[in-house]
Amino acid sequence: MSALDVGLWITSAGLALYAGWLTLPSAVALDWERLFKITLITQLRGEVQAAGGDDAAWLSAGRRHVYFNPAARALAARLEDPASSPIVAPALPNERALVEELIQAKSPDDRVGVIFGRGADEALYEDPMSLGPDWDLTGMLGVGADWDALAAWGEPVLAALRRRNALTRWVVVGPAGDSLSDGLAAELSEALGPGRAHRLDPLAIDPLCEALAPLLVDPADRLIFIGVGEGAARVVAALSADPSLRDRARAVVSVAGALGGEVAARLPALFTHEGMDTELARLTPWWHLAFLTPGVSPPGDHDQPLAETRWPTPPTPPSGRLALEVVDLGVLPGPRAEYPPRLLARGLLVSLTARLVLMG
Repeated sequence: MSALDVGLWITSAGLALYAGWLTLPSAVALDWERLFKITLITQLRGEVQAAGGDDAAWLSAGRRHVYFNPAARALAARLEDPASSPIVAPALPNERALVEELIQAKSPDDRVGVIFGRGADEALYEDPMSLGPDWDLTGMLGVGADWDALAAWGEPVLAALRRRNALTRWVVVGPAGDSLSDGLAAELSEALGPGRAHRLDPLAIDPLCEALAPLLVDPADRLIFIGVGEGAARVVAALSADPSLRDRARAVVSVAGALGGEVAARLPALFTHEGMDTELARLTPWWHLAFLTPGVSPPGDHDQPLAETRWPTPPTPPSGRLALEVVDLGVLPGPRAEYPPRLLARGLLVSLTARLVLMG
């Protein structure tokens, strides 16, 4: 065989391998909204299976409790006036077609049906491992804590969550009498064990954070905050006022946060990378999610417009040092008062613990 033949053979083999590689499904990048909502769907799968239900029952339960469309960016504006909502380049897959269809819809409720009622959520019902190796739950939580164990909410998952949160206390800050706040605290306490989850009224968090002092006995103690309604803004104020508390905060989640009006006017001055920096250079996850209830105008929940539930995106400082990781978890079917605390607590516990594990 001549050198030319050998060269042609190598080239042909290389092209064949490359063509084969192109036919393989691409791994999907890990996305925190999708991971969060897959944890919700997986929990529902376990509950439906335990009750003897089939795939149709699982799909029905999933669509009662989870909204998802990967192209649903700038959702509040798209529901109210999609024609005036620009598409930020680069556009997401299917985003332009979605916006064109929304423009033709007559009302916000019709647009909700277009966004969440056309099967855009089908990927949530596939095997998460088909999305690629990054979606292996055991790599985030530990051996034995896989997706089937999560569906069963069995001891491997609970043990992994307790181990990963051994030095962390979860603090739910929500209005007095708020059923979701009460339920979240109770569910987190049941999952993590006594003394690991706490419930505070927003008025209990003053700038000196005296209500939190009993939770920080050991220097290694850390906090994760879930701010419900007006509680989200109180958490921001507390962390902005107390650098030592910021150093103890591992993450903050706003659940239907009341972040409009006067809060929105003050927030940009508080919610900056410099103002929320920590002693050790690190990112702190700040996640937010909202509820979308049909028939409510403007779009959102009964007591909280969707447009007033987001953390702002702070500008990058001249130093380039980032302290905040803002993540939009999208929306869930409202109203908030009727959402199962069990489902939401477990979804947040699993997905945020996974994020913190990967951050190191």
